[in-house]
Amino acid sequence: MATENQAAAEPRRGAGTPRSAQRATREAGRSTRAAILSAASGLFRERGLAGASVSDIARAADVFPSQIAYYFGTKDRLFVETACHDVRHAAREVERAGARARTPAEYVRAIVTEALAQPSLLTFAEAMLLAGRHPELSEPITRTFDVLHREGERAARDTLSRHDWTLRTTPDIEARAFWATVIGVVMQRAATGEAFQTNTTEAAVALVLNPFASTPS
Repeated sequence: MATENQAAAEPRRGAGTPRSAQRATREAGRSTRAAILSAASGLFRERGLAGASVSDIARAADVFPSQIAYYFGTKDRLFVETACHDVRHAAREVERAGARARTPAEYVRAIVTEALAQPSLLTFAEAMLLAGRHPELSEPITRTFDVLHREGERAARDTLSRHDWTLRTTPDIEARAFWATVIGVVMQRAATGEAFQTNTTEAAVALVLNPFASTPS
């Protein structure tokens, strides 16, 4: 672990230092930020927002609590940033799952099933609700939805081109509908627990599949 003096000096580096030193400082900053996000991800998933303390996260990341405050400000902000980081990773897993499909039906079932299996979607939904109560936290959520929609549109276009499939709508609308649908199902499943009906997942598959032009499955 760095010394307290090193941690305190970190924000002040930059002006008046050689470019190589500035690059090293930026790289060290990115590494520290990544370590905090990784530690926070595991602890928030295990203990929730209330159960994971800043000191616990700092200990797991091998940093000082003051460094968490420097990079993220509050624990709530760290929770939102962690949720956004993790759901973007989940989106890449969803895309990989869809890439193996051979028909539109297989494709939609694969991406819906993979998305619903990702624990980060529930954390992201919790972060959305937190940002709704605290508008100052909404910017990372908005930015993440932009990424999800943009990357989802690109993935849909790539898939359509690769298989010569067609949509009745646009890839942009399909991407937005997909994320709205699966996040809604995740929230319903969390709220209803054992009462959750599995046919809700089938309804999500049917809804996302519907814009594809008819193709034998």
